[in-house]
Amino acid sequence: MKIEWRGFLMTFLFTLTNIVYLNILWIIFSLIGFGVLGVAPATVAVMKSLEGFRFDSDYVPIKTFFSYYKKAFKQANQLQTVYFLAIALLFLSYRVLVLMMGVTGIIPVFYLTIIVVLLFTNGLSLQSLLLYPDMTTMDRFKLSLFLLMRYPLLYVPIIFTLIGCYFIVTIKSAILIFIGAVLPIVVITFLQTRMFSKFKHDFPSFGVIE
Repeated sequence: MKIEWRGFLMTFLFTLTNIVYLNILWIIFSLIGFGVLGVAPATVAVMKSLEGFRFDSDYVPIKTFFSYYKKAFKQANQLQTVYFLAIALLFLSYRVLVLMMGVTGIIPVFYLTIIVVLLFTNGLSLQSLLLYPDMTTMDRFKLSLFLLMRYPLLYVPIIFTLIGCYFIVTIKSAILIFIGAVLPIVVITFLQTRMFSKFKHDFPSFGVIE
């Protein structure tokens, strides 16, 4: 039993230090892109670094992480710009309807629903850059929306993960520096990978799959 606990402790410590390491890289490379232009490619680089992750594997070298970041920089920012503008426009419209025009009922709820859907498909679209690099932005959105509608139950743990991370960070903001950014990315990437795997299994001859 002692040996089992020792193995579990070593696995836990390695996983934790790996998450802290990736979180530091995510922060550094996000800042390299001046925040606005760095977050999306840094997130894709983390997702790429998690491919084939094993608890006993080595850390991703900074040079390798930078190559992932550099390769994803243009596409990730183009994709993120479209999502950001769409979400910002919808949120602004929602605020105008509710605060300035006093509209209530189903219309504001509809706007919020679309915003939530865009937030969810955003993560799927970013990860699709690794799987289908030649797809257009519209095709990525269509695929992400289809996955969201096809496998909605897989998003339940994602929602709870985001809520949990939010409360943890609000209670202890210093955690953000160590694991706050990458921890939700790790969980979301794992669940989205399962989603893409199910999609490939259920639709092996789908047009975008090679």
